[in-house]
Amino acid sequence: MKKRILFLEHDEDDVYITESFFSELKLDVEVQIVNTAEKVFDSLAQCLKNKQALPDLILVDYNAIPDDALKFISNVKSNPLINFVPLVVLCGDVNEKIVRDCYAKGANSFIKKPSDIGEITKAITHLNNYWFDCVALPT
Repeated sequence: MKKRILFLEHDEDDVYITESFFSELKLDVEVQIVNTAEKVFDSLAQCLKNKQALPDLILVDYNAIPDDALKFISNVKSNPLINFVPLVVLCGDVNEKIVRDCYAKGANSFIKKPSDIGEITKAITHLNNYWFDCVALPT
């Protein structure tokens, strides 16, 4: 069964790169990319309203909502209708405070955003293998 990722990403270049790599790697993954936190919640609300499956993973670029990333994570994780969906944060500027704050708000994982082609391929492959082959996800 095809896995689904809801990805909050604001940078058009990163959107293109992400879509290209998922396609090239021929992973059995559907990636829905949105560019605002509001669109994430709209997509999740639509799933609930239409009794459709929620995404298997929410992937969030921390810098897509730099002023509200922690609030966003907290809102997802405090909602009992969606809090079981794993939430993974990506960030290019990794520092101890950001990492600690994201985990404190309920992030399930924190990944340093890859910066070169080789790292991107490896990161997407590892993300896919870990979350969709190793981890038991709710259905």
